[in-house]
Amino acid sequence: MKLTCQCCGFAEEVESPEAAYAAGWDAPPHFSHTCCPLCPAACVVMGASHAKAHTMWAKEGRPIEFSVETCADDSSFGNPAEISKVHAAMAEIERILAKR
Repeated sequence: MKLTCQCCGFAEEVESPEAAYAAGWDAPPHFSHTCCPLCPAACVVMGASHAKAHTMWAKEGRPIEFSVETCADDSSFGNPAEISKVHAAMAEIERILAKR
């Protein structure tokens, strides 16, 4: 099945919905929208833009994996304070999950 990201337009062939989910896609039937692993779902679901990231990708190439520095929405992109907050939140989530 072919998936196309509703945010950036990236397209990829995957074998099944389960394979898409395992590869990091937000896609039906697990989600109501289709987003590649690099685009935050908030961009499609809530209309948040991350055009700054798309502009950077056009100049420097599409990243291989998600990072806050290269894939954040426009409100956080290039803002060290916001990026630090996201990293702190991610570290806390990892700490909580490690206790399981």
